[in-house]
Amino acid sequence: MTKSEKEKFRLHGRLRVKSNYYHVLIDTKHPVTNEVIRHSQSTKLKAVCDGKKEEKSNKAMAEEMLIDFERKWSKFYLDQYLSKKTEITFNEYLWEWLERKKSRVVFKTFEGYKTIIRRIDKYFSEKNILLEELTIRDLQKFYEYCNKTLGISNNTIIKEHKLIKSALECARKEELISKNPADYIDSFKKEDTEKVFLKEEKMEKIIQAIDDNKISTPAFLASKYGFRRGEAVGLRWSDIDFENNTITVCNSVVDVENKDKNAKNKKKQVNRLKLKTKASFRVLPLLMEVKDYLLNLRKQQKENRERFKTSYNTEYLDNICVDQLGNLVKLDYVTKKFKKIVTKLNYEKVTFHTLRHSVATLLHKHGFSVKIIQYWLGHSNISTTLDTYTHLSLEDLSDVANTFNNLYKQKKSYISTLNPAAQPDQY
Repeated sequence: MTKSEKEKFRLHGRLRVKSNYYHVLIDTKHPVTNEVIRHSQSTKLKAVCDGKKEEKSNKAMAEEMLIDFERKWSKFYLDQYLSKKTEITFNEYLWEWLERKKSRVVFKTFEGYKTIIRRIDKYFSEKNILLEELTIRDLQKFYEYCNKTLGISNNTIIKEHKLIKSALECARKEELISKNPADYIDSFKKEDTEKVFLKEEKMEKIIQAIDDNKISTPAFLASKYGFRRGEAVGLRWSDIDFENNTITVCNSVVDVENKDKNAKNKKKQVNRLKLKTKASFRVLPLLMEVKDYLLNLRKQQKENRERFKTSYNTEYLDNICVDQLGNLVKLDYVTKKFKKIVTKLNYEKVTFHTLRHSVATLLHKHGFSVKIIQYWLGHSNISTTLDTYTHLSLEDLSDVANTFNNLYKQKKSYISTLNPAAQPDQY
């Protein structure tokens, strides 16, 4: 509510006669909950008297009491609800909302929120729009700016809108705004991203091209099991059972806030000891190729510990993906280094996560059921397995074509035996 609106605000009431006495009455709605509320009070003035003059006087006094009654309750609502709103701008409130979210979301999510709010803040800071004065049109203009001026995709705008809607809903519950303008924005159409996958020979070529031992192990594991990046880097020696030939996925490495004020980096990596979903926990067979690789790697790491002695980091002794000095491999480093390698190989749009897509498609191609693929990848929803990770190549479709071509040849052969003169044209 603006300043001028507050000055004009007034509840309107009426007079009512009950048991021959005037009552002042106001029917209104709670400004936050919209609950219908009635305020009434007796004036103790009779509506029908012995004389007309007294009746006229009583009615005039009752009308004056109604005006005072309206002023009283108008002031009450302004003081208790409507004037409680602070002179805070929309973008300022988003930063307050984010600070409260900090303890309730993981570091990666928090950093993602921060990136979005920085973009929102840059747009709205110059406009200086108060939180309570934010309109649907203001939000629409911002989304248009993101799409047309910044060239941001619909999928990113959907994330922006989801954040704004959530923050404004908190503001509504705090009684800072009466309604959430984001509720009235038409939903955006999600854009389908191009699904990329690699064949076996291309995956092998990438693994062979990796000359950096920091990412060779996570990339190798991801190419065989389709691990997520955090799962691959988070794999531990205690998760490997060399006797029973099993590998248990029960840990992931994540970024968290570095609370050491003297540290150069604001974030650090830790073993989360927790996975994305319950379905992410899985016990898989230890492939012979992977077993040989890990046994050799364990021998190398033992030699590194003996070689570097006190310089070797003993904090991550149980982690498989460490460098020569025992330091845990950085997630961001894996992503960036992998991208450089595939770019040199001229593999466009290939990322570390493409290995996960490719393993799923490979399993599908070899005839494994969707339920098996779902478990292998650790998906909680089978539709994710079907829609996102199983891709059909032209070769797969050629198998369908070959099947129908063979049926057609059989049909032609059968027709020719019945009527040799009526053979169809040869192609």
